[in-house]
Amino acid sequence: MPRPVSVKKVSLSGHVKVYPNPANDEFNIEGVEAGSTVYLYDVNGKLMMQEKVMNKSNVAWNISHLASGNYLLKVKDKNGAEGTAKVVKE
Repeated sequence: MPRPVSVKKVSLSGHVKVYPNPANDEFNIEGVEAGSTVYLYDVNGKLMMQEKVMNKSNVAWNISHLASGNYLLKVKDKNGAEGTAKVVKE
């Protein structure tokens, strides 16, 4: 019988900083581990942006093409641990 698989959830507040939030055209993600993948979803769960972080710990995303509103930022590290944060686009 297959064993259940779980995902370790972590808080981004202690490890990763997202600023400015709310943002207009760009926001920064600081403290991301190399090998992590960063995702941005709209409120309907549609993937809007994605980036694999190779060797940098700071990521700047241009979001000028996105509509104003709330988004969900998800960071998944190379070990499978995930954390989320709300991002507001003005």
